Amino acid sequence: MLLQLSLGTVVICVTIVISAYAAWGLELFISRYARLLVPNRRKPHFVLAMAGVSLLAQAIVTIGVWLWALIFWAVGALPDFEHSLYFALVCYSTLGLGDIVLPDQWRILSGMTAANGFLSFGIVTALMIETLRHVRFAHGSPNRPPS
Repeated sequence: MLLQLSLGTVVICVTIVISAYAAWGLELFISRYARLLVPNRRKPHFVLAMAGVSLLAQAIVTIGVWLWALIFWAVGALPDFEHSLYFALVCYSTLGLGDIVLPDQWRILSGMTAANGFLSFGIVTALMIETLRHVRFAHGSPNRPPS
């Protein structure tokens, strides 16, 4: 059980650090280029900005899923990498189909994967909302929120 908790904690911490660096990089990018991204909200720049953030969000989630899949595969909890990747995706997305289950000695990791995925989806949603807020108010809208 201690090994499961240790591995799970490390992977959760790694995904949180990746999300934090992504948020920091996004904040730096927006602070420098927001006015260039959306010179006029009717132009496709706004769509490009949101598409870029959506891709970043998808990358964060994908990295998390792959990290968990590597752990499942490395410890031999599942027969091959394809099963590990599928299981990680099902758990991380909190779908939890139950068609594949981990052996008893690794089952705590499945719950940790789901908790990590739940947190990750919250973080990437916040990133997308914050980007929308920054881009929307890039030109000093009268309803601009305080900095």
